[in-house]
Amino acid sequence: MKKKLLFAVVVLFLVLGGAELVARRLPSEPVPPRGIVMPPHPTRGWTLAEPTISMKLYHATADGLRRPADEGPEGAPLVLTTGDSSIFGDGLPDGLTIHDQLHAKLNASVPSRVATLGVPGYSTEQTRVVLDEVGWDLSPRLLVVGNVWSDSNTERLRDRDLLDAASSIFGRAELLLSDSALFYQVRARINAARGLPARRKVTWPVLGATGLRRVPLADYAGNLAAILNGAAGRGVGVVVLALTNEVKLNGAQGQQPWDPYFDVQRRAAEAHGVPIVDATRVLAGSTPSSVLHDNLHPNQAGAERIAAALATAILDAGWPGATPVPGEAAPVSTGADTWDGREKPNDRSAVRDALEADPI
Repeated sequence: MKKKLLFAVVVLFLVLGGAELVARRLPSEPVPPRGIVMPPHPTRGWTLAEPTISMKLYHATADGLRRPADEGPEGAPLVLTTGDSSIFGDGLPDGLTIHDQLHAKLNASVPSRVATLGVPGYSTEQTRVVLDEVGWDLSPRLLVVGNVWSDSNTERLRDRDLLDAASSIFGRAELLLSDSALFYQVRARINAARGLPARRKVTWPVLGATGLRRVPLADYAGNLAAILNGAAGRGVGVVVLALTNEVKLNGAQGQQPWDPYFDVQRRAAEAHGVPIVDATRVLAGSTPSSVLHDNLHPNQAGAERIAAALATAILDAGWPGATPVPGEAAPVSTGADTWDGREKPNDRSAVRDALEADPI
């Protein structure tokens, strides 16, 4: 009986091994032109990996973050930026991002280091996790908190549900199998039959979108308070960065779906007594195409002007001898969010589908 069982295990191993070798030779979905690779992660949902294309716009750290173009003087005070693809520097090569240009401007006045915790698609939910796992241990002197777009985005599921599912037994099994070409090929074909993409796309807010807010407005207020109170308890300064997009730069009239989040962001900065840099004001008078490389992400010129405004705010606060350490405060109040839950999908199905696709 034991010999039969051993024989069956050996045969199964050989069959699966052979199928894996065949799967690795089959064509797979190509890496997107921007070349950003984000594999699953058990606590953050996804993280950043080294790009696999020949023209590398960025380099990743062992912690799954974007490596600064210049690490800066050893022992110099550290600034960390937080947020999503606009903070990460979508479309910008190393050296031209907001954090890299902020480093250059600060270091020209006083020895400084600047790095980023920004990863495409990260909301305040992922930022709180990455701060606890990596960020606070880096002993930053100041945070630039730029989270807003991903939080306000509408999707088929909440970020909290996705993070809870990713840390489940099923989610961890997906993670263990994520390097298997056979698993990917089988899952991709099942997803195709179900009308699902092989890879889950990272998106950003657009006019007319419906669904669930990735982070409900009250949760966004609570997460901002948790981040700023966490900084306050550690004596870490904070500057809040309100980002912009084509619609805001064009001065669109009437309420937009992201307006409640920008209002909460502004009031949170006021409640905690920290400066806020408004990118719409910083870039006012510019045509969107001159400062954005699409309808949302800053290009080199836009990133440089935002970095200059941040550097001014940080230096004016007395950097590095003094920083705008937040006062502790409760989350700001929020009203009803009329955009949340429009055409609400089935949550359980959405979470399952999200786990069955790799974010990019």
